[in-house]
Amino acid sequence: MSAYYRLISVISLVPALAAALNLPPEFFYASVDTSSAATLRPTLHAAISGHTRIDYDNGANWPILEAADTNPAESTEIVDFYGNRRLIKVTDRGSQYNREHMWPQSYGFPQSIDNAGELGYYPRTDLHALFLAAASLNSTRNNRWLDYVSSPRTVVQTDLTNGVGGGSTTYPGNHNWYSTSVNAWETWNWRRGEAARAVLYMDLRYEGGTHPVTGNPEPDLILTDNTTLIAATTTSPAYMGVLSSVLQWHQEDPVNSVEFNRMEIVAASQGNRNPFVDYPEFVECLYGGDCSGVPPINPQNVIALPAPSSVTVTWAPRIESDLAGYNVYFGASPTGPFTKSNSSLLTATNHTVSGLTDGVATYLLVRAVDTDSNESHDSAIVSATPGPRTTLVAESFEEAPSPSSYTITGGTGNSGAGDYFDRFVYLSTPSGFNVVTADRNQLYVIAGEDTNGNAILPTDGIHTVTLAPITVTGVTDIQVSLLVAARDASVYDTAALSNGDYLRVFASLDGGSDVLVGQFTRVGTSGSNGKLGVDTNLDGLGDTELPSYTAMNPYSFPISGTGDQLTVKVVTRFEGGSEQFAYDFVEVSGVAPVSSGVSVTGWMMLD
Repeated sequence: MSAYYRLISVISLVPALAAALNLPPEFFYASVDTSSAATLRPTLHAAISGHTRIDYDNGANWPILEAADTNPAESTEIVDFYGNRRLIKVTDRGSQYNREHMWPQSYGFPQSIDNAGELGYYPRTDLHALFLAAASLNSTRNNRWLDYVSSPRTVVQTDLTNGVGGGSTTYPGNHNWYSTSVNAWETWNWRRGEAARAVLYMDLRYEGGTHPVTGNPEPDLILTDNTTLIAATTTSPAYMGVLSSVLQWHQEDPVNSVEFNRMEIVAASQGNRNPFVDYPEFVECLYGGDCSGVPPINPQNVIALPAPSSVTVTWAPRIESDLAGYNVYFGASPTGPFTKSNSSLLTATNHTVSGLTDGVATYLLVRAVDTDSNESHDSAIVSATPGPRTTLVAESFEEAPSPSSYTITGGTGNSGAGDYFDRFVYLSTPSGFNVVTADRNQLYVIAGEDTNGNAILPTDGIHTVTLAPITVTGVTDIQVSLLVAARDASVYDTAALSNGDYLRVFASLDGGSDVLVGQFTRVGTSGSNGKLGVDTNLDGLGDTELPSYTAMNPYSFPISGTGDQLTVKVVTRFEGGSEQFAYDFVEVSGVAPVSSGVSVTGWMMLD
């Protein structure tokens, strides 16, 4: 694995770099389909759209750009884009350095002010295409397009800074050049790839239409080889170039750590990423038509569940049509080295790594592989500690609700309105429930139904079971398990779930906020079969429907973090119709280190 992709893997552990929807970086591209150029462009455009605008005219973007363009050798300085000059950070920025639009504003930005109702609102302020440049050099470039230049030409020199730039002024050297016969600008060799990826981003990000969040109109910006189309305009489409040269610059000057770190700073502020920095191979697919070197997106929602001498890792399936399978890697450190566990490509979305040492943490990651043998970036790295699991609580609901075991609130009982969700006897009520066996020889189950087609349950149809607080001091790798069943929509024609129906599992440590750790929702959108399925990536849509509708199905979800007191809640909701589903035997378990002094006698087994 290259150092570049290793860096991506390490940064993927830092949730502070989350995108605008609070998605950590390893989830940012989850909805992108790399199967072909036809699937890649629209899904990639959708992923990077909707970012947060940072005000321009009030100067809110200055500190961000100064952080992004800071001299790595001296934090009180910036390094300007064109001259490679070391410039002291000042408050009167415009006199020393200013903000350079890599895609000139005159090519398709209708307004030069922050006006939320105008087309120029977002592209003018987009930090992925804004760089700090010495004031004089910004005006020298003006609105020249990007291209190789031939004689007659004029040099714009760079300084030697941090080991790059300066030197001979014989063309091309380490300097910028502009043509005196056509309106073209050739960026110097150390920054030309960065310039290329900035304008490629603009071509992808701005395709016309409206901003997906604000609804404001956006321009259609297009890179072209036809320089006769490049003209100052306030309408769309608007053109910039030169595409073939930009593509060549992308190849000549690959992504380096300076560019990657700059992109991370911008992403943390405006909430979207430049995909051509994360995935340079996307350029050839989108603009060259060759997607054979493009890997799948890394697997999402990776979960590690420990057991004696082993760890089982699960993940959400990838969406690419050319997906061939997955590889699982494990190691003793979150920074590696990692060893592949599977001898042949995995087609299932789970794998058990065996032969591990109990009590020693194991770190795991998953990569997707396509039919061209391209392997994805690393998934998020997860960890688990093999060892015997101890059951902390096992609630089978055989006893009536009690504060010492569990409590029920909201949406209970049948007052004649028809909707209810409560503790029921198997095969008795609710009527017609298609569970034919009492798992674990338990008689009672938490179940519900809507037999009269009412829109909501009492208290908006939300029903909560809260387990009594559980002592978890010193316990690691905590997980909650439960059995889930649902009425089969193919047997009961009126039993399709509504979009608002769900079963959710929450956990909180030491009185903190409830954290969603597991979810079951409708598989598919409105108009599909409406069956209940586990939502592996917690995006609100069930991914895999329950394997059986005639028995309870087991599921387990890890609980992150450690503490002293754990509270677990199971929350269910019916939106309407005649749907039914149920759950039973909620179990919380974990691994207690021998040296922790924690005694299992302090934990409760509830009936």
